[in-house]
Amino acid sequence: MKSKIAYVVVASLLSLAALVFASHPWLGKTLSSVEVKRRWGAEALDTERFKSGNTQLRAKMAHSLMNSKKLRGLTATEVRKILGNFDGHYFSESYPTYLIQVAQQKGEESWQLVFLIDKNRKTKDVIVHKNCCD
Repeated sequence: MKSKIAYVVVASLLSLAALVFASHPWLGKTLSSVEVKRRWGAEALDTERFKSGNTQLRAKMAHSLMNSKKLRGLTATEVRKILGNFDGHYFSESYPTYLIQVAQQKGEESWQLVFLIDKNRKTKDVIVHKNCCD
């Protein structure tokens, strides 16, 4: 009987741990929209300028993308049509990602916009994720 109780307790703890990690899939450093605004400023999203812009321009629009609901519910293909080809990487190619800061030398940081997708393969949130280096 004690082994059954122990099994249930362990299984419950593992399930709880899986839920915690599933709700925070990036498991890395992210920035809030306030931190993004403080770091890069806040410029209104202009999809054509974003598409053709460099990382500095994209970084200025990151705050707008994080707070806008405009791209929520879209597929990766639809996001690509609106914002252009992805140039970052986040766990798999299925996540739309756009670099907004690229390390130029050792010790500098790289950051990217990540469009998190749900089980239906639709965008549910936009985060800024530290892509590289401590």
